[in-house]
Amino acid sequence: MTENVISQNEAEKTGLSRYFTGKPCKRGHIAQRFTKWRACIACHDERNALDYKKRKAAGEDMNVRGRRSYLKNKEKRSQEQRVYRENNREKERERYARYRMQRHDQVIAAGRKYREENPDRVRVMVHKWAKENPDKVRAAKAARRAAEINAVPKWSEKSDIAALYNEAIRLGLTVDHIIPLRHPRVCGLHVMANLQLLSSVVNSSKGNRFE
Repeated sequence: MTENVISQNEAEKTGLSRYFTGKPCKRGHIAQRFTKWRACIACHDERNALDYKKRKAAGEDMNVRGRRSYLKNKEKRSQEQRVYRENNREKERERYARYRMQRHDQVIAAGRKYREENPDRVRVMVHKWAKENPDKVRAAKAARRAAEINAVPKWSEKSDIAALYNEAIRLGLTVDHIIPLRHPRVCGLHVMANLQLLSSVVNSSKGNRFE
């Protein structure tokens, strides 16, 4: 991909951290340069790689060193990452979608573990999201109501189901559809045989999956 040529002065004026002249550095790299100190990024990466090899060969634990550096600059790095994500939302969404696709089982397991270990924090996050996205909440509820209507056969045990929902409220649990009402491959029914009581955390981690 062709880089756009931009001078150091232009980069400074527009707040860019890097610039590109299209000319080789003293080591022959045609690469971007850091705006602050004009150093070639390719040279910088080569020096870091060489330094890493030397330290590793000397027996230094690079994980400990990296962790120490991360903790020392945690706030600065977090702020930089927030700014980057804010300015590159579409790119970040695409990157995360690829990541989820490549590591689907790991992502699901990590999310389930986090929700189980941090139920109060998850509850606050969900409430905050719902408050900030009322239109999406209404749309989801409407879609679910429609799915339930379509999933209720004439022989459904409506009184027993109502009693189960009351029992869930009494116990502080939620009613879950074992086979989800909406799923790409199969849709379950809103009947007693397809209902179970779960904690809100377990229910949330299950999502619309089934074994």
